Amino acid sequence: MDPSTDQTAHIVGQYFLERLTEVDADGVPQPALAERVTQPDPKTYVYHLRRGVRFWDGAELTADDVVYSMDHLSKPTSVSSFPWSTFKSAKAKDRYTVVVTLKQADASWPNKISHPMAPIFQKKFAEEHPGNLGKPGTLIMGTGPFEPKRFDPASGEVELTANPNWWGGRVGIEKLSLNFFTKETSLALAMRSGSIDAGVGASRAEAFQAAAGPDVEEVAFRSCSEPFLSMNVRKAPWSDVHVRRAVAYAMDHDALIKASGARAVTPGPNPTLIATPNLETVGSREQVDALLASIPQYEHSVEKAKAELAKSRYPDGVSADFTYYTWGPSGDVMQVLAAQLKEAGIEIRPRLVQYAAWIANEGQANLAERWPTLNYAGACSSPDPSGYAGYLGADSLQKGSYNFAAYGNDEFNGWWARGLATSDRAERFELYSKMVTAMAEDVPFLPLFLGSDQLYLRDGFAVADAGKWLPTDWPLTITAEH
Repeated sequence: MDPSTDQTAHIVGQYFLERLTEVDADGVPQPALAERVTQPDPKTYVYHLRRGVRFWDGAELTADDVVYSMDHLSKPTSVSSFPWSTFKSAKAKDRYTVVVTLKQADASWPNKISHPMAPIFQKKFAEEHPGNLGKPGTLIMGTGPFEPKRFDPASGEVELTANPNWWGGRVGIEKLSLNFFTKETSLALAMRSGSIDAGVGASRAEAFQAAAGPDVEEVAFRSCSEPFLSMNVRKAPWSDVHVRRAVAYAMDHDALIKASGARAVTPGPNPTLIATPNLETVGSREQVDALLASIPQYEHSVEKAKAELAKSRYPDGVSADFTYYTWGPSGDVMQVLAAQLKEAGIEIRPRLVQYAAWIANEGQANLAERWPTLNYAGACSSPDPSGYAGYLGADSLQKGSYNFAAYGNDEFNGWWARGLATSDRAERFELYSKMVTAMAEDVPFLPLFLGSDQLYLRDGFAVADAGKWLPTDWPLTITAEH
């Protein structure tokens, strides 16, 4: 349950550990543990804490707890360093005020601090359990609406109970059990039998609902999640832009969506890493539509793919290994993609890596030098375009980042840095427009489709706020007819 020691801890912790701010339905950070945030200068944020917020043991949340949490999560040994790349220090001005200083102006900071990788927990409890914080026998001390009572590492089950003293009011669910399934079909059958009331994380939407049965309803949440292909621009044959463009033309998005079984928002995402919903947080829909209409598009065409390959250093064809990890339907997608590329003269040999091994390598330095990969995962970590900081910009090859494509020249990195340094909406849209145009021409990343996040509920249950981003608080809005 400690994100500093386990990159996946936030998947569990998002249900009971709170942050200073939370994003709303429009992707805008709003007060949470901090009732008010002020910014006296571009590198300073002042968090004014809610008074009377209690930890599960009854102790009051203070600035010292916030400072300790930030220092703990941002330490050099932390494996979840994404939110903390520009963090410099946190100081307690008084009992209820925390002053955060950044190394540089960072427009992404408000979104980063709203991410589940930036939870607040109790200083006293952490100091009493050095080396064991978050482990099954110790757990953690937070302020959230639910309190963890049991964590079984063998089964993966986490038992939570309602916090009767939660600052947000009465919690409608008395007991919440989190169960992990190695196969989506197992979760679907558990929902069909009635032993599970809600299911999340299923990537094969249509197949899942069919297996779960007619008594299960799907609720879609807004998302910028897009599984994507990355090609290492520093490694042959992917260092040849014509090879990368050949891959772009060879991809049949409709067939890839069908192979994934995902519920896709659109079959044709823009050919860059920054998704359309993210661009719409810094520009109007009309501006974004005009931008996307102006950049290169790569409609499925085997003939155009072969023509691009003929311009490359490999006119007789390409043969290379590609790595992917076990995540949802990635194996099926890889097989379909391999068949599509083969038609154009590009032969890839998919190499499967188990998810545990992938996680062990994620966040390490020089990742792109060791893993010229196909990364079948969602890249979006926040609604703001700056949420792609782990994949783009000069710092994205450092430890804790995921720039598998090793992409970014000095000009591009300059745009990225300026996009972080300014809060001016018009200037940011102009800078991200330049980056989107460059990526569309260079195609280091190729999203397969833009998806949505699904929640599945058994008949009789309903949930509000289905249009929200990062919908981690859905248990608080769930209602039951019986």
